[in-house]
Amino acid sequence: MMLFYEFQVKCNLTKEIQAASSEDSHDPNKHLSIFNSHRKRERWLSDLNDALREVCADAMVLLFIDRILPNGFHMCAALNQMKAMTAGQLGKKLAPLLAETCDVQEIAIHGLREVTREQFVHRFEVCDKKNYINICNPFYEMNLNYADSSAFQLTEEILRSRPRLSHAQANLEAESLLADNSFLAELARIYAEENERRMFYGHPVHYHIAAGNSEAAMAMTRLLARALHANKRLVGQRINRIHSIKDTCFEEEDLEHLLHHAKGGAVVIEMCGCSEEEENYAGSYERVVEYFGKIIRKYQRDTLFILVEFHTQTRALKKLLAYLQEDISFVHIEEGAGNRAQAAAYLQKLDTQSSMPHYSVRELELALGERHTFRASDIHQIHEKLYRDALKAKTYRAYQDIEFYKETTAKKSEQDAKAALQEMVGLKRQKELVRQIVASFAVQKRRTELDMDAQRPSMHMCFTGNPGSAKTTVARLLADILSKENLLDTGHFVECGRADLVGRYVGWTAVQVKEKFRAARGGILFIDEAYALVDDRSGSYGDEAINTIVQEMENRRADVIVIFAGYPKKMEAFLATNEGLRSRIAFHVDFPDYTPAELAEILRLIARKKGCTLTEEIVAHCRKRFEAVCRQPDFGNGRFVRNVFEQALMRQAQRLCTLREGQTLAKEDLRQLTIEDFDVAALQAVPSSPSPVGFSVS
Repeated sequence: MMLFYEFQVKCNLTKEIQAASSEDSHDPNKHLSIFNSHRKRERWLSDLNDALREVCADAMVLLFIDRILPNGFHMCAALNQMKAMTAGQLGKKLAPLLAETCDVQEIAIHGLREVTREQFVHRFEVCDKKNYINICNPFYEMNLNYADSSAFQLTEEILRSRPRLSHAQANLEAESLLADNSFLAELARIYAEENERRMFYGHPVHYHIAAGNSEAAMAMTRLLARALHANKRLVGQRINRIHSIKDTCFEEEDLEHLLHHAKGGAVVIEMCGCSEEEENYAGSYERVVEYFGKIIRKYQRDTLFILVEFHTQTRALKKLLAYLQEDISFVHIEEGAGNRAQAAAYLQKLDTQSSMPHYSVRELELALGERHTFRASDIHQIHEKLYRDALKAKTYRAYQDIEFYKETTAKKSEQDAKAALQEMVGLKRQKELVRQIVASFAVQKRRTELDMDAQRPSMHMCFTGNPGSAKTTVARLLADILSKENLLDTGHFVECGRADLVGRYVGWTAVQVKEKFRAARGGILFIDEAYALVDDRSGSYGDEAINTIVQEMENRRADVIVIFAGYPKKMEAFLATNEGLRSRIAFHVDFPDYTPAELAEILRLIARKKGCTLTEEIVAHCRKRFEAVCRQPDFGNGRFVRNVFEQALMRQAQRLCTLREGQTLAKEDLRQLTIEDFDVAALQAVPSSPSPVGFSVS
């Protein structure tokens, strides 16, 4: 492990040095300040640092004096060891070394503190420029320049954990951060009396933190690391945060050097390079995920890994967790949420810590708006906006009336979700349901504003229909619409299935179900293929999952809307397994299969969105095929049409490259699709779902 320290050394000069230097000073009591001559001071420090470099013990990679003080000098040390040192321990190690090398006496170490790699390197470079160090730059030998990588950004910080953080203090801080129960439960495990605390032994678990943004994730990370350090579960106080990972220029050596020096500390990895909405997951990024998995396995004993997941970008991290799950245990911690009073207290805390002119309590209260439930990331976003506003309105007032340019086309308008729903083909009953729900929410909200009796009715739903009938799409749009209308606090849409709810061990299932409900707080929890929970009861925990779901549906009826989705017949059997489940579902919505005419209209819609042109001949041609397909069971509905169109684009690309070899394709060439691109034989072969890959044995 590489630990970077700075400290002060108080000492007395030997008589020989005092006598030799008395010619240049009228006051021998100044001790080392007698080197009033810059040239003498430079030469003395240079010789001294050279000597220190030569006699450093194996545990000390680098030790140097960066400046002279009136009663001693200021030093920096890079130590290569797995045991953190107190001031007394370091003094005992350094005293004989300094006495021999520097010819000083009565050595005492003061102000010992850990610093970041960046701070240490900066002090070394300053000394080097002042000619206090006449040695070659050791950082290339020590591989301390890993932060210069173009593959990722590295942010370092040092935790301040003195005095020792107690369990009670940790809980109080956690509650002020709107900590989730999963965080408080882990604090209880960290401070448990049965844990050994004599020394650092390794990491029994690592962590997976889910949050809305980096600020909320790092707030939890800092408190978690301080608690671990207080219980000797972390050696150093340095946190290395790896973020903005670029798959295109990733060099494995940079990460190897970083983790080599990060032993004993914490490494936070924000694996967020691939958005959930990206359909084409880059193979190059999969390579990065695989290498992260290998190197985490390599350093897991001595380095604490904290993997951060953002709600909008989870694909890469899920791959990494799946890669590591057999070898490393990760404790999952969710971002916390709180009520309006807790949110106001947290916002006030952030405001107090800010360097900007503080807002009044009333101003902070107004900034929260009309919501009643807040996540920690919501508060950080609100505070960031307040900070930006304060810069213009309170500090640099000359800018408060300026008209700033805003790009409006890049942002979705509030009407986009409604427009998208109305644009969808068919679904008359579903569109009417959404209007009813919005109206019901709006009326209940108004009753609350007028201090009338208002209790939000249960809005849990069951969506039934065959694959591709737009169940998930409608649920997503519903969450977006309710959020934009300020009828849902967060509008989060959390999709899950059996694998996300049912655990492998006793007691795990209930925990996982409750975590999903917490993640969906203020939004919609979408449980796809819910009947899978009871498909195989032997040796499973499906019943436990259902019972916990029923309990949470009642406890969180004002916070979470649950939507069950699946095939009609299987969903009917699923609801029959638990009467409490059926009674809590307010809406049963059936999504019928699309007609051939509707499928043809969907094809038109997809083509228009992709900027392509379809002739009436093409539409009639495809509709004829759709009439035959609709008679087949589970043909895929809208998903089938999308596959048809994608196959047509592939054949168009092949046709254009053959006909226009060596020529530049015009925009009109790319727009126009022909009837040959929608070949009948090819249409018959288009699958409605991905085909299995592998060998079949007959």
